[in-house]
Amino acid sequence: INDPADPVLSSFYKRLHAARQNPAMQKGSWTHLPAKEASEGNNSHHRLLAWAWTHETDLVLVVLNYSDAAAQGWVSLPSDWHPAKDVVFIDPIKNQAFPKDGEELKQKGIFVDLAPWDFHFWFQEKSSKP
Repeated sequence: INDPADPVLSSFYKRLHAARQNPAMQKGSWTHLPAKEASEGNNSHHRLLAWAWTHETDLVLVVLNYSDAAAQGWVSLPSDWHPAKDVVFIDPIKNQAFPKDGEELKQKGIFVDLAPWDFHFWFQEKSSKP
């Protein structure tokens, strides 16, 4: 994990290793998540791969654009996960936060718009659990 020749890559792997310690990834259930069209006629959702781990109230969500073109879509969330009214997803790899409406998450899933080869690695923030 510590590569002095490439500190950026070393930092990435340290954050990834720390993220894997989430209880959902350690003890939870894994599931593949389907992606649906972002809008009529936009078939770029076929470029998205998505999966989740759930454990008790913990959720880890990974969405990957596995292509050399941009991709958009609605990703369905696990049926056994029940979000709070407002949810904040934290991406520990990119150090970003994404506030989301819990009702929309239940009804539609989560909207993603990813550049080529990009990804989201989201945890549900502790304060936004039900």
